[in-house]
Amino acid sequence: MHYIKKLSYAVLAYTLASTSVAIADTAKPQLIKKKTDPVAIKSYWTPERMRQATAMDLPMADPQRIKLSFDELMQKQKGKPSDVHLGHPPVTTIAPDTHPLFEPIRSTPTVSKMDTGRLNEYFSSQALVPSNADQSYPYMAIGKLFFVDTNGNPKTCSASVVANRLILTAGHCAHNGNGSPTGWYHNWLFVPAYHNGTAPFQSWAPLVIGVADEWYVSNNQVPNAHDYAILMMADEVINNSVQMIGNIVGVLGYKTYSTIPNHAHLIGYPDNLDGGQLMHQVTAQSAVAVSPNNAEYGSDMSLGSGGGPWIQNFGPVSAGQTGGIHAERNMIIGLSSYGYNDAFTLAEGSPILDSTFSSDMSQMCALEPQNC
Repeated sequence: MHYIKKLSYAVLAYTLASTSVAIADTAKPQLIKKKTDPVAIKSYWTPERMRQATAMDLPMADPQRIKLSFDELMQKQKGKPSDVHLGHPPVTTIAPDTHPLFEPIRSTPTVSKMDTGRLNEYFSSQALVPSNADQSYPYMAIGKLFFVDTNGNPKTCSASVVANRLILTAGHCAHNGNGSPTGWYHNWLFVPAYHNGTAPFQSWAPLVIGVADEWYVSNNQVPNAHDYAILMMADEVINNSVQMIGNIVGVLGYKTYSTIPNHAHLIGYPDNLDGGQLMHQVTAQSAVAVSPNNAEYGSDMSLGSGGGPWIQNFGPVSAGQTGGIHAERNMIIGLSSYGYNDAFTLAEGSPILDSTFSSDMSQMCALEPQNC
């Protein structure tokens, strides 16, 4: 067992302590530890509780947020090289389980424009074709995250596999930002490639979850420079063999300081499209940089899409494709963090993944051998 030492983010960890403990550190604002029990988490999620889960609201930004010019953005990033970590397809192939976990509650999707909103941030929005494309890599490394908020309400966000045992989602899907252990949500359960009430590649519970300090004390205010959470998932026994989640569904890579300028697939489970029961994708290019460390893309996804990955060069390479400023494929460059409180703005924001993100990933990787 490896113990967590001086992390730069607040951590909800698997320990034998029965209560949360805040540990002061002159260099790090706060460290939170609390035990989690993957077995208890999986027992908690009965079919009816999963059925009753509703999409988590996206934090809403002020339309008068402070934009950054391209020159200002480049100055902020000057001398900060990209940290590149490549992903990989599944190592172990299993047959998708198409038996329903539960019968979803059917909601009536809202009608939205399909190309741009008030901010003139253009995009394309589409369902997966074919609809079972989510059973193949790289789609299968993305899924729906179930959890329970501080009021005891079952909720859902989106998430993706970013290392052998690590998944990435939004900080607002992990903690309410009140700066206290009372702000933690609980009972996270990740269903990769979730599809209309089914879990094709099983469900996975975490041993450890961490959020950046800046989100932990954010009071749920956005834009936030580090609205993300990293979860270390427990292994599962599949076909009589202990497997890490990344072996089963593959891993998406990640690249820092690449959110803007760029073009990406934004993928998640928005409640306003197919009732959040099917994976949805938006393709868009970066539109604007926003203070303190964020970028916006056009998108018609709403609540439930929070935590979903923004991926550059999504999918397999074609013969003849080579080179480019951002040449790496299937790389997470951001995630859905916030939106706007009307049906006509049609944009989402992401933190620009930076050196703090790299540091937090490195520390989560170090918790156990082969995490990354």
